[in-house]
Amino acid sequence: MPRQLRTIIDKLPLLDELFSSERIRLCRGHLFDVEAVPKSREFDFDRIDGMLLGLAIGDALGNTSESQTPADRFRRHGEIRDYLFHPYGGDQRGHPSDDTQLAFWTLEHLIEHEGLAPEALAERFARERIYGIGSTMREFLRLHTAGVAWRVLKLGRARPATLRSCALRRCWCPT
Repeated sequence: MPRQLRTIIDKLPLLDELFSSERIRLCRGHLFDVEAVPKSREFDFDRIDGMLLGLAIGDALGNTSESQTPADRFRRHGEIRDYLFHPYGGDQRGHPSDDTQLAFWTLEHLIEHEGLAPEALAERFARERIYGIGSTMREFLRLHTAGVAWRVLKLGRARPATLRSCALRRCWCPT
């Protein structure tokens, strides 16, 4: 892997840059400056497994109706307790969306790199098949493939370089 792809982003200068450029629209609190402490051996890591399983199941339950308002969703389907027919899957089994894929790939990336290396993560996203890819992620990949650096994208602002509401943006550029 090329050296520049392996570069881990030093999180505090990056965070400062994102706040000062107003690419993160939050009031900065002390939580952003607290170093994460590794969990002890006594920590119940099954909780992490459960969280990830819940993410995948919830995404699969909701991805067929995610663009609907809660009222519209309820009117059409009632309370959703089982998987709805999936137009791409052609059946009523649970199918992951791009959000689940991107979340799991990001977690794998963070573990492998012991931190965030945005260019390497973007390369991972670019080489995988993304099931149910949205227009925002498709646009990011088009720009990435064209050589546009993630730092110069107009995040959540105006086209052509935009990342409005995708998991990729949430990973390192929450706006």
